[in-house]
Amino acid sequence: MKLPSVKFLSDEHGAVTLDWVVLTASIVALGVGAIALLVNINTDMGVKIGNSLSGAEVVTVDLLPKTSSTGND
Repeated sequence: MKLPSVKFLSDEHGAVTLDWVVLTASIVALGVGAIALLVNINTDMGVKIGNSLSGAEVVTVDLLPKTSSTGND
């Protein structure tokens, strides 16, 4: 008869569960790292675009004919 501790250590039920936990934790960690990297890159790009647009000159183009505001043409 085996001792309970030896029986517990030699039992492999649940080893697959541990593999899935480690695999899932690794995937989540990679995802969080990728999101953090992309947020940082997008923030920098947004600041650059905002700086470029803040110095841009807006030109008004009138292509429609002028109409009277009274409605009596």
